[in-house]
Amino acid sequence: MTDKVEDVGAAVEQQLKVEERPVDATVANKVADASEKKPKKEGKKKKKNQFLLKTPKGTRDYGPEKMYIRNKVFDTIVSVFKKHGAVSIETPVMELKDILTGKYGEDSKLIYDLADQGGEELALRYDLTVPFARFVAQNGIKHIKRYHIARVYRRDNPKMESGRYREFYQCVSSSSSCCRCEWQTRPFERSRVQDGQIPVNQHGNVELFHPAMLPIGAVHMADRPGIAKVARQLGVEYADAVVGFEFSSGRTVPKKNGIVVAEHAAPLLEEAWVATQQHKLQQQVEARQQRIVSLWERLVRRALIKADLDAREELAKRAASGWDGDGSTVHFSRFASQSEDQGNLSYSYNKRPNQHFFTFFIF
Repeated sequence: MTDKVEDVGAAVEQQLKVEERPVDATVANKVADASEKKPKKEGKKKKKNQFLLKTPKGTRDYGPEKMYIRNKVFDTIVSVFKKHGAVSIETPVMELKDILTGKYGEDSKLIYDLADQGGEELALRYDLTVPFARFVAQNGIKHIKRYHIARVYRRDNPKMESGRYREFYQCVSSSSSCCRCEWQTRPFERSRVQDGQIPVNQHGNVELFHPAMLPIGAVHMADRPGIAKVARQLGVEYADAVVGFEFSSGRTVPKKNGIVVAEHAAPLLEEAWVATQQHKLQQQVEARQQRIVSLWERLVRRALIKADLDAREELAKRAASGWDGDGSTVHFSRFASQSEDQGNLSYSYNKRPNQHFFTFFIF
């Protein structure tokens, strides 16, 4: 039994025995170099950040310097509001979406919608008007002199213009008559003309948005083109009358109509203006008459030239055909007076036997 076990072990050893073979030196060197250059396994590399550090589109940060300037401006504005008895209110930055969209109509497309987190559809406030209206209606307020400075949000896509953001501040205050200053509500008192001097505003004009605003002792001379020039020529004190404003291309331009003068100077100025208009009209009539005469002269001159050319052509045809009939003389004459712009035009056609004459006179 022991001999059998030894025989089996010898057979297994013979099968597992590895035959030693010579190895090529070149192959051995390559294997050695590869084993030396093989890097060691390292831990997993950290993933790079996949997001960019920046503020959302249409927003910005405020550093210490900008915050100082902004707070200084806000403090100045608030001090003015408080000086006139205004109080501050604060409303949530978000409102119910139905309230906001019911007011803005087409502008509701610019409202920032918020995801439904608690069963209510919300949106960021578009401005401070609707939140204030909701605040007044909800609390049953009849009169309040309030101011409000807060951020608002508009989801528009503006052009790259300076100062335009999606998040910005609005500053609003009450506009009801009960919240105005005393000088805004006291009865209007008309100014007076003193020593011929017209009372004017800081721009040198007289504001005449209503006839009752005309200064006492003054006359509004409206719808008279060129009246200001006549007043300057006569040395009459006057001021331009501003009757309204025109709004175009984002600009506000005062609308003027006539001038304001003292009552004692109005009759003289009116007479001078009428005389000026009559003289101007007479000049226009004379210029029109001269133009008419000039056009008629040009027309007659061209007609005479055409008649001359037609007569020459007719005579040339007769001469070429050997015509030997009665001769003819065509005579044109124009006599103009040096003192007048009118002329006496005459045309005569006389036949003479055996003669061919053509005469054309222009003076």
